[in-house]
Amino acid sequence: MVSVVILAGGKGTRMKSPTPKALHLLAGMPLIECVMRTARKLGGAQIIVVGSVALFQHEGWRSLSEKYKCAEVIQPIPLGTGHAVQCALTSIQSERVIILHADVPLIQIETLQILEKSTEDLVVTVAKNNDIESCRGRVLLHEGRPIDIIEAKNATEEQRRINIINAGMYSLSRECLHDCVTHITKNDVTNELYFTDIVRISHQRGFSSSYIEISLEEASGLDTQQDLENVPVQQILRQKMEGVVFQDAHSVVLSMDTEIGCGTKVGPFNVFGPNVTIGENATIHPFCVLEDCKIEDNCEIGPFAHIHKDSAVGVHAVVGNFVEVKKSTVGRNTKAKHLSYIGDATLGEKVNIGAGTVFCNYDGIKKHRASVGDYASIGANSSLVAPVSIGASAYIGAGSVITKDVPDATLALSRAPQVHNTEWVHKRKMRNETGSVSN
Repeated sequence: MVSVVILAGGKGTRMKSPTPKALHLLAGMPLIECVMRTARKLGGAQIIVVGSVALFQHEGWRSLSEKYKCAEVIQPIPLGTGHAVQCALTSIQSERVIILHADVPLIQIETLQILEKSTEDLVVTVAKNNDIESCRGRVLLHEGRPIDIIEAKNATEEQRRINIINAGMYSLSRECLHDCVTHITKNDVTNELYFTDIVRISHQRGFSSSYIEISLEEASGLDTQQDLENVPVQQILRQKMEGVVFQDAHSVVLSMDTEIGCGTKVGPFNVFGPNVTIGENATIHPFCVLEDCKIEDNCEIGPFAHIHKDSAVGVHAVVGNFVEVKKSTVGRNTKAKHLSYIGDATLGEKVNIGAGTVFCNYDGIKKHRASVGDYASIGANSSLVAPVSIGASAYIGAGSVITKDVPDATLALSRAPQVHNTEWVHKRKMRNETGSVSN
């Protein structure tokens, strides 16, 4: 097992927001969740988050804490990254420790796996950058091993020309961490403790070290709103989706956890919110909004469909033009092709939902569920008033308002009788001819 310590002490002042920096969104996901989600893929890793009281009391943090079951360590005063790691020492349970930052969200699982398996006392992540004006610290090497990190603002002109920069992630043996982190002293200018000093200290104390190189994109630290806007996250996400056909890739918005299967075609102007999974060989027509839902293989969605949270669409199902689905299950081969609202419902297999069908799920106080059995057919412009159950192979006549359960293999009708009145037309015509006001 490995312990992953995530430093999340940023206040968000450079984001020009009262929200803690770690909770700002990148492609629909908080920065810190991007890091935690990747760290959890290590399997069995202990995740420790070091942050402020403001972070842990923020409503945006509560759901993350429950989801990832991480240990919370409060850094009472923001005295730098070195101090943050010192605060976490007593919580670390593993012999291997990985140090990450909450504002470096593009870290890859492959990188963490290398850091986890390393046997060196200290491993530093670096990236190559030829920009002499870069504000990232320069990594000093001796015989191929890192011996120090010089902050850019403290670097000499010669040191600023070094193109090996600090990517900010580390892997250490527990012995090296405990021995060295306590020797970090306060910076004379900022009065803070910098964790980067551990490279120099570990070298001086005889610990072994090495480095691994990652891409500049993966090493990107996001400190401002402009950083969030400039990172090419949509391009990065699309590159991971091998075999997916984007008809107009630049108009599609993906979330960090969007998963789309091979052979699926995605039309223009689609928006995928958090927690969306789409199977293989599906078709997502233009102008759809999907969030927190699962779409199975060979489905057809849209155009202009909206699928809300806690919904699932079965294999070969169709959710068509201007159809909205909320907290519902749509069975395999079921079709709802036009202008319908399906809310709090369970639809079986090969159900047909006619145009204009509404599942009336709210009574003004609470929501109620409805169910439709396999092979049932719901006529156009029907209203199903929940709680209600429609049996298998049942038929609902067009224009019906159904308030009672319908047995299997039964036709249900609920309409006012159609009335023909020829006198009404004659009288109306006479009123118009005599100058009377007509309705």
